[in-house]
Amino acid sequence: MSTNYYLKDKSGKEFHIGQSASGWCFALHVFQKTSDGPCNYVQWLEKIIENGSTIRDDYDNPVGVAEMIATISDRRFVGNVGDRTPAYLRQNDAIEGPNCLLRAIPFRGNCIGNGSGTWDYIIGEFC
Repeated sequence: MSTNYYLKDKSGKEFHIGQSASGWCFALHVFQKTSDGPCNYVQWLEKIIENGSTIRDDYDNPVGVAEMIATISDRRFVGNVGDRTPAYLRQNDAIEGPNCLLRAIPFRGNCIGNGSGTWDYIIGEFC
């Protein structure tokens, strides 16, 4: 199960922040051109803390600034990692990441890189 997060900036423009899935690094939605939206984690932080911005999840629940930042950058998995065999990782296009999380393999699918923390940079459409 996953949850998507959205930000509406002070001008009313809405952006998809990304997707949280249990056991995975946060899929941070980045844009290839700054004119389209944030291109990296720092630009997202600036947008998230900007006065007048509001954040909500898939279910239209409001999300606070501190909660959103923690959802992206303070993640960990505390479940069973025993099933993470090499075959499982290959099947899920995953590699081991920080804090017992899985992360996307760069340049496979829509992942254009792994962040320096518990997020991956993802472009394109999200499910």
